[in-house]
Amino acid sequence: MHPLQNCSFIFENPRTALHLTLENGTLYCIAVENKSSGYRWENPARKTPLLSLPGFSFAGSTAETEIITDDRDGLSAPARVQRILFTKENQQIKLEMRTYENNPFIHISAALRGRFGKAAEAESASLATGIETAKKSPAKAEPDIIFRCPVAGQHFKVRTVTLRDITDQNNILVEEANSTVYQRHAFMTKGQLFFVDAYLADEMMMLAKEAPCAAGRVHDSEYDLRIDPDNALSVSGIGADLSREADYTYDVPLYAVSFAVGKRAELERAWRDYYRLDMQSTLKRGLIAMSNTWGDRNQDAAVCESFMLGEIEQAKKLGVTAVQIDDGWQKGLTANSKLGKGTLWGSGYYASDPDYWTPHPEKFPRGLAPLQKAADEAGLVLGLWFSPDLANQYESWERDAETLLGLHRQYGVRFFKLDGINLTDKLTETRLQMMIRRVHLESGGQITFNFDITALRRWGYLFRREYGNLFVENRYSDWGNYYPHSTLRTVWMLSRYIPTAKLQMEFLNIRRNAAKYEGDPLAPQLYGIDWAYAAVMFACPLYWMEMTNLSEEVSAALADIAAVWKTIAPELVTADVTPVGQEPDGINFTGLRANCCDHGYLLLFRENAPEVTHKFMLPSLSGKRLIKLAGDANGWMKGSTLIFSAAEERSFALFRYE
Repeated sequence: MHPLQNCSFIFENPRTALHLTLENGTLYCIAVENKSSGYRWENPARKTPLLSLPGFSFAGSTAETEIITDDRDGLSAPARVQRILFTKENQQIKLEMRTYENNPFIHISAALRGRFGKAAEAESASLATGIETAKKSPAKAEPDIIFRCPVAGQHFKVRTVTLRDITDQNNILVEEANSTVYQRHAFMTKGQLFFVDAYLADEMMMLAKEAPCAAGRVHDSEYDLRIDPDNALSVSGIGADLSREADYTYDVPLYAVSFAVGKRAELERAWRDYYRLDMQSTLKRGLIAMSNTWGDRNQDAAVCESFMLGEIEQAKKLGVTAVQIDDGWQKGLTANSKLGKGTLWGSGYYASDPDYWTPHPEKFPRGLAPLQKAADEAGLVLGLWFSPDLANQYESWERDAETLLGLHRQYGVRFFKLDGINLTDKLTETRLQMMIRRVHLESGGQITFNFDITALRRWGYLFRREYGNLFVENRYSDWGNYYPHSTLRTVWMLSRYIPTAKLQMEFLNIRRNAAKYEGDPLAPQLYGIDWAYAAVMFACPLYWMEMTNLSEEVSAALADIAAVWKTIAPELVTADVTPVGQEPDGINFTGLRANCCDHGYLLLFRENAPEVTHKFMLPSLSGKRLIKLAGDANGWMKGSTLIFSAAEERSFALFRYE
């Protein structure tokens, strides 16, 4: 690193420029510039520190810097990175600014090391004296700001996008709110994605708070975005309480922010591109069609060698690329076991049995070697369920890493579904990341994680997105909460902000549990298995079922649509998928578009809509030719309108356009 003293400099890409000045150890944001239009988000009358961290005074700190190319251990595309290390006494703050070539977003993050905070002062326990004195109000906590930008003017509109996980409780995972900033007061909102519209200038800034969803954050902030008219806009919440005494002997990463400037439509597309650049390793591996028997609710009761060999044989016929065994392959029992009185969930595994994470000796007397052999012969990959041990704040993270690496080396396991995670504080969050990073590095990038985001405090959609994909939701026909149209709605809503290649989305055996849906016009058994599969085929399809229980008729239909998916999956993985039509609700016309530059794919659905035809307004497809690849509906272009014709309810069609 090289010393950095009082100076002005710019961190930029071809479209967004961040103008900075360093004065006496404090880094000030002078402006954010749209290089295409020349518009600057600035306020010359204000001095605006880029970030504020309670417990660390930048004034008087020394600064060193370096500029490197970095790809996050091969997980992301190569990025231009400038790091600035601020040091003061026994504290360090490592600031990192990151950007990709030909993308407008700039990422800003920080990590801390050293001693922070102070011991809490004990409150006096003395009795009341009878002397009346005014009670002093506690001092207001200094805000923790991870990004601050000056603004001039008072007229802004803000669209706030809130993403939700904990999907065992939440079914609407995307919520949007529009606000107009009231000129005389500070505007504050909570969310994860923000579109700040300086509408008088026709300029927009998009900001992403790269943190878990609100319910999963450590030490959450009062607000996420704040706009003080004629002053500054800021993003708050670093994910750590620096007022509490702690001695961090390693880098502790804080929550981050990414931002870009431009026009709304181009920023949404650029954001999805930016997300894909962050998850390049996952995209290079391709879309994964994975099976997992847990969806039929036998839990661990059916899992054994002979049963799983049968599942592997079926997987080969039905278009599956990876077979995963959920909770129940291991010797130890969890609280979800049907076979015994397991009580553990999330922690205490090694304390209960040092061999907890070895194959169950009765279910798999020969270990997992027979499954590995069968999978190899079928051209499939093995996956397992795993739950890191939360005991003492993931104190056993190194042992967990060795457990996973051992299963990979011995049995060729390349996918691990991580479940039972609960990020209770910054230490658990950091140790989990350290475990995952070690597994990635020592496996040579061969291991991929499926992050379960269905419960408790977890990483969510935006935090640490360079790793793996997301197991989005548990839905079961046994509980009456699986609906094909609802799963389609989840994909449709998330696709605007999250690349669908990141999402592992379920479809079930539609013939099970018909009695639980009696009289329901949206019941799963009224749909074809091809419709249920099509609802998730632009994501990573999850066969959430025991495939050996499928009828011959259903298996044949599933094999047909899966074969079509396999031919287009290599393009879908990097395609820009966006929603089209109406929001899925069971009675609409809806769909998804996967754009691949000069061509692409359209997946259109008629739900239980009463009409036979529907017009999709798609001006960018004017003059394109449609080639039908699958489904029982039809469509053709008429100018900028796609005429979709579906004679039957619950119909769909997959088209290629060129």
